[in-house]
Amino acid sequence: MVKSVDFAVRDNAGGVVYGSVAGDGGGAFVQMGASEDISLNLRRASILKYTRDGGDLLVDLADGRVITLAGFFAPGEGQENQLMISADGELAQVSLEDMGDGVMFASYGEPEVSGDKWSPNDRLAFLDGDELLAPVVEDETTGMAAFAPALLGGLGGAGAAGVAAAGVAGAAVIGGGGGGGGNGGSSGPIIPTVNDPNDDSTLTTNTENPEAVVSGTGEPGSTVDVTIGDQTEQTEIDEDGNWEVEFKDDTLPDDGDYSSEVIVTAPDGTEYDLDGPDFLIDMTPPAVEITEGAQSTGDVENLEEYADGISITGQGEAGASISVEVDGQTQETIVGEDGSWTVTFPQDQLPGGTYTTEMTVVATDIHGNTTTITDNLVVDTAITLTQTMTPGGADGVVNAAELAAGVSIGGAVDAGSTVVVTLADGTTVPGTVSNGNWSATIPASHLTGEGTASYTVSATDPNGNTTNLPGTVTYDTELNDLTFSTNTPNSQIADNVVNGTEGTSGVAVTGTVEPGAQSVTLTLANGTNIPTTIAADGSWSASIPANYVTGEGTLNYTVNAVDGAGNTLSTPMSGSVQYDTLVNQFTLNGATGGSDGVVNASEANSVTVSGTVEAGSSVVLTLADGSTVNAQVTGTSWSATFPSAQFDGEGVLNYTAVATDAYGNSSNALAGTVTYDTELNDLTVSTATPNSQIADGVVNASEGAGGVMMTGTVEAGAQSVTLTLADGSTVQGAINGTSWSATIPASMIASSEGTLNYTLNAVDGHGNTLSTPISGAIAYDTVVTNFSETGQVAGDDVVNATEAAAGYTISGTVEAGSQVVVHMNGQDYPASVQGGDWSVTLGASDLGATSGTMTYTVSATDMHGNTAILNDGDGNDLSFTFDLEAPDAPGIIGFTRDEGSLLGLRTEHAENELAFSAVNSQGTVSEVTLDGDPAVRTNYTSYDFDSPVPNGSYLVVSDTDAAGNESSTLLVVDNSSAVTVDLSRGGLSDFDFSSIDLTFAPDANLTITDSQIQALTGPDHTITIEGDANDHVTAIGAQDTGTDVTVDGQTHSVYSLGDSTLIVDDEISNLTI
Repeated sequence: MVKSVDFAVRDNAGGVVYGSVAGDGGGAFVQMGASEDISLNLRRASILKYTRDGGDLLVDLADGRVITLAGFFAPGEGQENQLMISADGELAQVSLEDMGDGVMFASYGEPEVSGDKWSPNDRLAFLDGDELLAPVVEDETTGMAAFAPALLGGLGGAGAAGVAAAGVAGAAVIGGGGGGGGNGGSSGPIIPTVNDPNDDSTLTTNTENPEAVVSGTGEPGSTVDVTIGDQTEQTEIDEDGNWEVEFKDDTLPDDGDYSSEVIVTAPDGTEYDLDGPDFLIDMTPPAVEITEGAQSTGDVENLEEYADGISITGQGEAGASISVEVDGQTQETIVGEDGSWTVTFPQDQLPGGTYTTEMTVVATDIHGNTTTITDNLVVDTAITLTQTMTPGGADGVVNAAELAAGVSIGGAVDAGSTVVVTLADGTTVPGTVSNGNWSATIPASHLTGEGTASYTVSATDPNGNTTNLPGTVTYDTELNDLTFSTNTPNSQIADNVVNGTEGTSGVAVTGTVEPGAQSVTLTLANGTNIPTTIAADGSWSASIPANYVTGEGTLNYTVNAVDGAGNTLSTPMSGSVQYDTLVNQFTLNGATGGSDGVVNASEANSVTVSGTVEAGSSVVLTLADGSTVNAQVTGTSWSATFPSAQFDGEGVLNYTAVATDAYGNSSNALAGTVTYDTELNDLTVSTATPNSQIADGVVNASEGAGGVMMTGTVEAGAQSVTLTLADGSTVQGAINGTSWSATIPASMIASSEGTLNYTLNAVDGHGNTLSTPISGAIAYDTVVTNFSETGQVAGDDVVNATEAAAGYTISGTVEAGSQVVVHMNGQDYPASVQGGDWSVTLGASDLGATSGTMTYTVSATDMHGNTAILNDGDGNDLSFTFDLEAPDAPGIIGFTRDEGSLLGLRTEHAENELAFSAVNSQGTVSEVTLDGDPAVRTNYTSYDFDSPVPNGSYLVVSDTDAAGNESSTLLVVDNSSAVTVDLSRGGLSDFDFSSIDLTFAPDANLTITDSQIQALTGPDHTITIEGDANDHVTAIGAQDTGTDVTVDGQTHSVYSLGDSTLIVDDEISNLTI
């Protein structure tokens, strides 16, 4: 059963109301008014926090309940409510400060409360438990209860249901039972009470003499049964009216959170059911154990685990705190909801190494019960690994002999460890461990040749610690790089045969051996050892004396060595030297220059000399410039062909020939000469002609009419000069001493533009000609190309007034760089030529009339002087038509309409088909279509509109002739009221107006300017205004010309207005100018 919380509320008039809240089955709120004080029977420790929720104050209790003081913050300024809490005779005033997130910071003041002296606050103070300084009626479970302001029973008012609560804490009002008892003369029953019923006690293993005590007062002789949990104790109220029961040892209930229940049975059988104090009993220490990280769990902290600290893990009571102490260092944690816990000591708290030390684990549950266990922490983060056995003998290098015996390595390691040797290629070799020493043998297959083999020794001790130790083995099991050759400093030839020259100073044998070799031995076939010299870089040399290589034959020998590691070749290397010092006879046959004894250009490619020589020999010709020619030797014959480059021009070639036999023996030099002339000289060409070819180097039509003469020079004595044209035809030149001339026929110059290519060659006195003839070209242009007229004049070969006023263009294409002239109406008009386009822009004044057909021609002269004239293809001049006369403005003679719109028109007969357009007030132009064909009458034509034209619109009646000349009449449509004509209305500028008809618009008001006439009319910029005396026209600045004209039988006055002409119906009498 959850006890309700008592409260007292004092209103602004001083009245106090009591009640309780937040009990079983009841509400948890109190409705506040304005300027009220409320006191809650609570201790500070029972309140978790205060929170503001809008105008409400929420009081969160330690047992999870929340009391809502509804409207606590709602009153206006000066009407604030005040909160107090009271228990055990103390009354505290609560001051609240909003911290900004809804949570209120509370501070407490202490108003005066006294049992001897009555204070206005005394009625708000609770002395003990739920007893008040003011009398109360029976406590309700929840809600508000009204209490009488006077004491009951022996204090002046009696009632069987009264509860004594006056005086000091713990006092009871006892109604005496019949006279003389010294108890105030009251004879009523004594109501039992429980001391400190709101007390809340906690009993744990840390409580000294843990016992649950419940006491109270009541009528002597009454039986009291107190129940806590599953334990009940009974006692009897003594003669002083007091009672007490104790629960301890075997009668102390099992662990739990209990509210005691008290049942008092009075002597008369009346039974009282009272609430007693609460008891939280927890007499069970928290469970705790180590599951990982201790000696008892078989765990040893090795180096890998130590890298992130030493962790101890266990199980325990959820929510309990854990403290683990090792060597004076402590780590703490809280047991998780799953019952597990872990602490970790960083390396700066517990060192590495190898040691065992005690650990103590203390678990403390939320009620303070503790459990302590001890264990040991075992740490082993160290491992020993050394290498003391070094392979390679005294020099530290394993040679072939040592490799055959096996290569072992070894050292010291912790007992019980495992050792593995990993070679560079990943091969692993298991080690042997015994008595703290390890050893391993590296396979010979990994140490062949010469080099350094790296390896890594890995050891793992029994506790899982690992370490690596790198090592290397240097080995040299082969004699390397032993080479030899018999090349000598005196150019011994590469055939390994020593000739007479090479053998004069002996035969040098040289070679290489690996640096650091101890010796190199060269032994001749007869057993003679030839001394050798070895350099630091491994090169070596020896010299076989000359007496061993005289005559012809072969000298055999062997070579061996010992390297720095003691390796040698099991089979020495073999070599030999061949020698031949004899030389044989050599002859030369001279060369001639053809039938005339002089080599010409065609013969220069095959000038050959020949002779005899010893088989296997070579022959070399040395020329005067130092260059050489190697002869071709076949058997005992040889021949050589001179390079044609040696016969460039005219002269005599001197040479010598030397033969060398197969072994390098050379003959004496033989000498010879060759006379030559291989060049055609002084052949030139030019194209200067006697028929005034222009200086631009291009033959035009007139220049090419008589052919093109070519001239030039050639060396004296030349046999012929020939021009060869691109089509293969030839022209022979006439030679006169060192000059020549030839004429290319006019028929070879095409009637077009292009290039005539030719080549020039000649034959001199020795038959030489140019291997590559002289190339040339004659550029010719005999026509004007790309000359034409494009398009039609004015787009349709018809020029109207607007086009004439704006300028109309005659244009076409022509060869770039040409000049073009248009000949029209007796005038020449030079055209503008841009690139390959030409054009001439003409105007109305160039026509000489207002209508008709105009003929013209166009001539062009290109940049090379050729000319052309354009015609219509049949030999006739070009032509176009022109019409600059606009039709008469449509005359409006009548209309049909209804109240709001125009339905149709009657017009004078027009020259062309009329078009009708409506322009509304927004400037939108729309076509007005007809309802059927126009009705043509004797004196007029009648038109019915398909749709009415509404008032406020302008009707445009247009007459456009075949040339595109337009004449439009603006008719103002408004049959109901006076109208102001707006000539700036959008859409009007789309037409060429000749007339504005105000006749059918009542009281029309028109203002017109020069700029408006310019915008609304055609090239003549003339407009006629029709109207009557009801219309008003304003044309500020207009000047009366004094001229009158008659339009449709009516007299009109002519005015000038700026650059425009204004013709106004004389019927319009309201004219402002």
